[in-house]
Amino acid sequence: MLIGLEARDRVIFQRGLIALILIIVIGVGAAGRQLDELTLTHCYGQAFNITRNAKTGVYTAYLLGNDTAVKAVFPVATLTSTYSSLNLEAEGRRVSLPLVIYVEVGPIIFWLNEWRKQFIDEAVETKTELLHYSRELRVFLDEFFKSVFE
Repeated sequence: MLIGLEARDRVIFQRGLIALILIIVIGVGAAGRQLDELTLTHCYGQAFNITRNAKTGVYTAYLLGNDTAVKAVFPVATLTSTYSSLNLEAEGRRVSLPLVIYVEVGPIIFWLNEWRKQFIDEAVETKTELLHYSRELRVFLDEFFKSVFE
């Protein structure tokens, strides 16, 4: 008796599959690059590509060395791209993949600079304390050596 997945579990499962596919694609690309470096051949390699022939309407998909060509008799989906995203629209649903990711690092850099300033202040204070203690220790050691060797 199989029971379907809940929507939340399905989303988690799909995200896991997407992450696995991305890791495999990146790993294959890195391995190909390493082999090129080891054999001293620097050829162009691709792991994923989708092209469309405008005259014939044939889409060709390339994934990890396998080619597949598809020609649609009727439109199934619309694939559009902008500078910042790749959009796939099918059956009234739209999936948008970001191509450019913006990260606000201003607060992070602010706190890192504050931490750096605090660290430098603490280091200077520690250095002056060590210098003070070394002066006291030097006086003590001078007196000790004078009493021992005299």
